[in-house]
Amino acid sequence: MVATMRTRVRRTAAFLLEPFLLAEAERRARSCPEARRTRGAELHRAAYGRYRVARELRSEDRTPAGLSLTREAFALAFAAHRVFAGAAADEALPTSPEAWDALVAGGADAEGLRLPKHLEAAAPILSATEPIAVDRLTPALVDTGREVAELVIEALLGMVEPRSPRAIVRARRRRIAAMGLVAALALAAAMARLLAPQNLAEGMAATASSRHPGTPDAQGVTDGVRNANYGVHTQTEASPWVVVDLGGTHRLREVVVYHRNDGYWDEILPVGLELSEDGATWRRVAERTARFTASHPWSQPLTDEPARYVRLARAERGYIAVNEIEAYGD
Repeated sequence: MVATMRTRVRRTAAFLLEPFLLAEAERRARSCPEARRTRGAELHRAAYGRYRVARELRSEDRTPAGLSLTREAFALAFAAHRVFAGAAADEALPTSPEAWDALVAGGADAEGLRLPKHLEAAAPILSATEPIAVDRLTPALVDTGREVAELVIEALLGMVEPRSPRAIVRARRRRIAAMGLVAALALAAAMARLLAPQNLAEGMAATASSRHPGTPDAQGVTDGVRNANYGVHTQTEASPWVVVDLGGTHRLREVVVYHRNDGYWDEILPVGLELSEDGATWRRVAERTARFTASHPWSQPLTDEPARYVRLARAERGYIAVNEIEAYGD
């Protein structure tokens, strides 16, 4: 049982790493002589080109043309698979019915080839000996048969490795380099998040002198959302204020105020920034008279100012409406 589990783990790891290491792709390419690989790659390109165009011809008036290309793509994909499975490079190309008969009879058997369920649904399209027979198919048969036929083509093409070993090695190096770059960027982003200063105000309690009808509770000023119209909006009154409780005394190095997003930026000016350790005694550390906005916030540097409470306040009659208040420090 342990050995079985180890085998499953190895297979799963190989499956997950294959897009980057291309080990199976290189094995297939090296196991096929150059003449056969060159022929198989040619057939692969031809099959894929027809398959891609056939998928684009799905409208009702183009269905016969699309199905004819699907038949050609199937025959070419089967031939490519045959060449990579060991057939001679100069083997005559099969027709779609011939390829279908060989496929059903097991002529395409190979380790790793996984044909879709309900394979017989593709028979009306792929096995018809008369090309015009597809014109007589009902829409239901066309839809079901084409879907299964495309899965068959994809399965056959998936067994063919059209690239040379050298091209696979180059692709592996590029993918490993890209994977390393992605990992480095992810690590850098994680480190940036870890080393970024913590917003002490986010999620903390906030209160205001009043609340304008239809506007958010004062808690919106510390919810971390900067793209709302505003996070708090007092009524027009004498000496309005908004207070954020940081939950404990910190030494603040910066307070950042993001203005509302819907304009009216000058209407709260001048506005003061005040700090307090007990919520009763306040000291004004800055006053803003110049315009600031949501995209160009008011960033006020401080010199390790001790404070538990951060307050925006106006001395005269008016209101305060801002989006977010952030505080940084120890």
